[in-house]
Amino acid sequence: MERRIRDHKGYLSEVYMAQILWSGQRKTLPGKFFHSKKDVTIPWHFSYVKQRTRLGMGKDVEIDIEGGAGKERWICESKWWIGKKAGRPEIESLIKKGKAVKKIAGKGLQILRLWFFAHDGFTNKAEELLKEKGMLWSTRDDLDKLLKFVGLRQLLDI
Repeated sequence: MERRIRDHKGYLSEVYMAQILWSGQRKTLPGKFFHSKKDVTIPWHFSYVKQRTRLGMGKDVEIDIEGGAGKERWICESKWWIGKKAGRPEIESLIKKGKAVKKIAGKGLQILRLWFFAHDGFTNKAEELLKEKGMLWSTRDDLDKLLKFVGLRQLLDI
C-alpha cells in the first residue's frame, strides 16, 4: 500500500507539471523557479502534452511528460522522493530520453527543453550536470511557486 501511495504522489506531480505547461502557454516564467539565469518562455501553442509515453520496449524508456509545440519539445521527469535527492544517474537518463526524442523528431525540432522536478532536490553532482547541460530543474518549493505564478493550486502536503 505504501508503494501505491508513493507512486500516486509521483503521478500527481506529473499532472501538476503538465498543468504548468498548459497554463503557462504564452507566458514568460521567472527563471529562478527553474534554476536558470534566464526567464523561461512557455511556447504557444502546445499541440499536445502527454503523460507517460514510451519511446520503445525495455527499461528506462518512459517519458513522464512530453509536450510538443511546433518546432519545440519539452521532455519532463518527476521524482517525488522524500528523504532522497535525485542523482546523476537520473539526470543522465533524462538526457538519454531527450536525445532519443531529438532523433525521432529529426531536423524539424529546433528547441528541446529538458525539465526535471525532484521533490527534495538534487545531489551536488546532479546539480553540476544539470547546469553543464543547461537543463531546467525544480524542487518542491520551486514547483509550488510556479503553480502559484500561473494561477494553479499548490501541491498537497501528503
